[in-house]
Amino acid sequence: MKYNLYLAKRDNEFDLKTLEFYVRVAAAGAIVRAGLEFGFSATTASQRIQPLETQIGCKLLNRTTRSASLSADGELLLAHAKKILADVDDALTSMQGADTPLARPIAGGGVSLFWPKICCTPYW
Repeated sequence: MKYNLYLAKRDNEFDLKTLEFYVRVAAAGAIVRAGLEFGFSATTASQRIQPLETQIGCKLLNRTTRSASLSADGELLLAHAKKILADVDDALTSMQGADTPLARPIAGGGVSLFWPKICCTPYW
């Protein structure tokens, strides 16, 4: 499912589209290839992952000029990212047609996630 949740970003937040893009990069094995699937330019595609790495404090991808493979920390995040996206998809699916405030479109807010530093090796 492609998420159209445009959430306000603050220093400790990122949007679900970035997380979905990260999962796609892992599957495609290349940032630019995944970016094309999302309609991003090559520059925009490469710039989407860097803030995620900065926020989490780990190097997620081993980059070459033509490919990207997951680091050990990247593999760990991938498992969590897939679960987060599946949980969001399940929540949205279960709320379709429900007569609750959650059934209304999300107009703002953000996804604030705590990433334990224990599992991450700093990349700087």
